[in-house]
Amino acid sequence: MGILYGLVRTFPFWGIPLGIVLLANSKRAMSRSKMRGFFVFVLGLIFIGLSVLFLMNRGHERAVPFVYEILNSD
Repeated sequence: MGILYGLVRTFPFWGIPLGIVLLANSKRAMSRSKMRGFFVFVLGLIFIGLSVLFLMNRGHERAVPFVYEILNSD
């Protein structure tokens, strides 16, 4: 349960790199099967889109508050 909690709290920090990797691998997956390649491409876009929306909603302040406090301390 603790691992799942950590993954949800830090989603944008691993979601964006995973989305980029999926987008990069979608071309290779598309050469094998068009449907699989399209699925990998859309999944990559979803990861990146949700991560960006999370960060735009200032989610990083609530997700990892100790990092936010360290970066914005006087």
